[in-house]
Amino acid sequence: MLIKHYNFKISHILKTKHLFFVTFFCFILCGCINNSPNPEPKALYNEKANEIIAQIIKDQECKCIFSIPKRSLIAMAHAYSPFSRIEDKVIEKLKLRGKKELDSLTDLSQEFKLNPQTLKKNDVRVISLEDYRDKNDSVFKICPNGVLSIQKPIFDRHFKRSVIDYDWALSCMRGPILTFEFKNNTWVLVEN
Repeated sequence: MLIKHYNFKISHILKTKHLFFVTFFCFILCGCINNSPNPEPKALYNEKANEIIAQIIKDQECKCIFSIPKRSLIAMAHAYSPFSRIEDKVIEKLKLRGKKELDSLTDLSQEFKLNPQTLKKNDVRVISLEDYRDKNDSVFKICPNGVLSIQKPIFDRHFKRSVIDYDWALSCMRGPILTFEFKNNTWVLVEN
């Protein structure tokens, strides 16, 4: 009787260990599979911002751009025109719920990094304001078509629609912010 009871404990222990190892293996396997196809919002912002900037560079046949300002499109618009109603325009163009949503989407641009591969692929040079001011003659030789000034874009919550401001450097006229939509794997101008 003691042997029978002892065999039961051994087989029970083996089943328990087996079950433990199977469960452990499943947890490891599930942990290795990325069930979340959605990247971090700031990483997604960087990816999409680099896409739209690359599209603009390509469309404008640009070979030179100014360094992209650290300040947001909203802050830069207020620097040009302190009394502008840029927030209302962006909320309307991106179909946002209000200023709070706009602020959270604008905050994503704070850590934007221009991908050097975007520039290299398109043979684009970044020109500093100092070089433009101090070495104007050499800049015009390097950039015979001019220098493009691009602001950081703002996207809707789905990263399918964007507003962006860009213009050729030191032009006397500022255009309206432009609205783009992501269609067929490319950013397309939908209105200005």
